Amino acid sequence: MRKIKFVVFKALLLVFITFSLSLSLAGEDFDILIKNGKIVDGTGNPWFYSDIGIIGDKIIEIGNLARKKAAKRRS
Repeated sequence: MRKIKFVVFKALLLVFITFSLSLSLAGEDFDILIKNGKIVDGTGNPWFYSDIGIIGDKIIEIGNLARKKAAKRRS
């Protein structure tokens, strides 16, 4: 019985944490949005300026992100 209560507690805790994180990020498309960053893609093409949207440690989107929201903005 004690083990079942512990498992239920862990499950409820996981649901609470997930729900809390989703509420804190609600309405935001990215964690970080870099405006007008210099993009060098490594293929030999010339560099260009663009916006960069980042979630966690991954670049999610590159392009015109003027209508997107983020927790942090960098120019």
